[in-house]
Amino acid sequence: MNDKKIPEELLIHIQSFISTDSLLFIGSGISAAEGISGMPGLAQELRKSVPQVIDQSCDKYNLAQKWKPIEQKLSSGEGLESVLLEEMNDNGPLNEEILSIIKNISWSLIFKDDQNVLNSVLEGSKTLRLSTFMDKFNHKNGQLCIITTNYDRLVEYALDDLNITVNTLFTDGALPRFDKNSALERGQTYSVVDRKYRQQKRNDYALLLKPHGSISWMKNKKNGSIVSSLSLSNKSPCIITPGGTKYIQGYNSPFNEIIPLMNTEINERNKYIFIGYGFNDAHLENQLRNPQNRRKPCLIITKYLSDTHEILNLLENYVLIKESTSDEKSTTIIYKKDKNVKKFKSEDTLWDIQCLAEKIL
Repeated sequence: MNDKKIPEELLIHIQSFISTDSLLFIGSGISAAEGISGMPGLAQELRKSVPQVIDQSCDKYNLAQKWKPIEQKLSSGEGLESVLLEEMNDNGPLNEEILSIIKNISWSLIFKDDQNVLNSVLEGSKTLRLSTFMDKFNHKNGQLCIITTNYDRLVEYALDDLNITVNTLFTDGALPRFDKNSALERGQTYSVVDRKYRQQKRNDYALLLKPHGSISWMKNKKNGSIVSSLSLSNKSPCIITPGGTKYIQGYNSPFNEIIPLMNTEINERNKYIFIGYGFNDAHLENQLRNPQNRRKPCLIITKYLSDTHEILNLLENYVLIKESTSDEKSTTIIYKKDKNVKKFKSEDTLWDIQCLAEKIL
């Protein structure tokens, strides 16, 4: 492969992804770019705060023993996700109380970061990259669908900024309640064609699926329902935490209803766009391994992804836009189609979706 300028036909191919036929995956890279803590920041916060919480517990000696091997691995620089996975493989599922502490600390950190970003947006000192990027879609041509594994609400803020109604499968009202069927019903219009009742997705809605939960989702202890409200700060947050129990947690409500719907969208959409997504989540990638899906065109925009990552061998038709390893101000573009791989270079920071939207889309 030789570095060379981007040909016109490849630029047109990249532009063709900006369509409501595409399914968007938003990963933690886009949140990190806006100031939301990622896995390294979360690991640091857990190392600081978990011992403080344990010290207040009636069972502090036992919990300290459970936390000790995790703390030792984190202090050696090992990644949070792999540490928690190893802990489950070595010693079985995480202690329920430790898991609850991790969940509450994770929620608090992301909530604080999320509110800082929101305040900056409302004060007019920040425009989200996602707003600039999503503004390129003509959502009147079809219903947008977005999947994000992030807990924060940046996608919601970006779509609100563009006056696009967001459907996260909750009811309307002062205390929205998770109700997939009712919410999907709102995203439909109905008409009679040739005496047949016809359903059609509303184009003024964007369907946003959050298979790992959201900082605004809380469990109502009164009746077990899931409600959405930031005013219920840190009251039994409904999020799936990193680590080996992630897959098991997916069987709980509301995730057991969101994940099948997410799989349907993955199977039905014609193209995929991945933004800041690290390809380390079994919930999503199991569907991508389907032979029918791995042949679909993919646009991958990220700051970093190894050229040897397994997903790049799996996918058969993709454009990867990422930061050049030799110069953070330039971009490497790798185009794979029909087993042919070509590599190009741009002097612009096209791996940043704001620059990509302004220069190419």
